[in-house]
Amino acid sequence: MQEVYDIPSADLLAHAEAIIQDNLDPLRSFLISLPLDGNEIALILRAILLLCTVTAGAKVLCQMQLESLLPVMANLDSLVNAGTGSGKTMLPV
Repeated sequence: MQEVYDIPSADLLAHAEAIIQDNLDPLRSFLISLPLDGNEIALILRAILLLCTVTAGAKVLCQMQLESLLPVMANLDSLVNAGTGSGKTMLPV
């Protein structure tokens, strides 16, 4: 997992695309909506890559899971209201 932390921020998207391929497509609009400073995008891409590394590519975080990560990383409280089977168990908290 250390190798994911060692990836330079500028190279994260290329690594995510190489590992996740088609699974990254639904997340593109979410990634584009994030602030341009790159900190949140880098955080999201690292979370995606970490989960893919841990699960050998079997799991990819969905937008709701990634959105829940942002307030937690900003040291804010977060509440997720989502239905059964939506992926709350895999929230990266």
